[in-house]
Amino acid sequence: MQKLLQTLRHVPYSSNCVFLPCVVLSFALLSTSSACLDPLTDDEVALSGAILPEGSTVADAHEDPLVEAKISDNDGVGSLVPLLSGFADGQAIQYWDFGETVEFAIPFYIVVERDGDNNLVRTGHHAIIDRIPGDQGYSPYWRVFYLEVTAAYQGEIMPSFAAVDEAIGLGLVGEPTNPGVVVNCPVVASDVRLAVGGAGGPVSPPSLFYWNGRTVKYYNFGPQNVDGARLVVNEMYTLRREGREALSEPRRGVDITGDGDLWDTNDIFLSSIGASDYSPLVRVNNVAVPLATNSIDSAPLEVDFTTSEDLFNPGPDPVNVV
Repeated sequence: MQKLLQTLRHVPYSSNCVFLPCVVLSFALLSTSSACLDPLTDDEVALSGAILPEGSTVADAHEDPLVEAKISDNDGVGSLVPLLSGFADGQAIQYWDFGETVEFAIPFYIVVERDGDNNLVRTGHHAIIDRIPGDQGYSPYWRVFYLEVTAAYQGEIMPSFAAVDEAIGLGLVGEPTNPGVVVNCPVVASDVRLAVGGAGGPVSPPSLFYWNGRTVKYYNFGPQNVDGARLVVNEMYTLRREGREALSEPRRGVDITGDGDLWDTNDIFLSSIGASDYSPLVRVNNVAVPLATNSIDSAPLEVDFTTSEDLFNPGPDPVNVV
């Protein structure tokens, strides 16, 4: 029974695992007090060409075979990101697994302006990044920095960090501000599709970043839970019967439930969507359970373990954890 869907990533073995329902959202912006921003330098600073005039066409980085191969080899997923099954809080869930990842966020810029109520809102400008999969220091987790436009801004395009630096120098935007928000937005190859179930079919990455003067595609899974400067890490328990292989079809490559796919697991998550400590960033724990355990391959019997408390409360349960 489908209850939730999450996206996951793993840490040290960690993964970015996103749970359903997960809506591809625009970034939320926080209201701030009014501020007057003056140009930081005089108007004689010459454009280097990094900033593009309003309405300029920005090249698609995925059309460069070397860039596309680099992203494809390092984005952690195949051309189809399947909808896997698992458990959390005693309920069946579904999730996307974006593979191993890191436990830190890196900066990116969102271009904002004031609305009639003096609140910050996004402009139509794409967010700007300077790392893609395969680059040293890349992370799918992005720490938001706002660039508030000034009266001097006339719709120019800033498709790179170099352009942002130039725009700050020219007074087109103010100095970056950090609202304390981190978002989960993995950059993926152009052929990646997200399985969503139902009749709609897989979903292509709907969003674009500016990167190094070009555009790259990504999925937007919304805010990432943080504890101060640190990303919150969830726990994922991958089960196996003592002396046997994992109770996970994608790990084994075997249809152990007999339903014709390879996406069923008995993976159990410590926290699910809505919990204060929920995070799609998960640490993967391999747990051996007794040979007599009823699991996803035991139909029509009920699955024995569907909550983290079945295994740890708070230490390993001496009966259920071998």
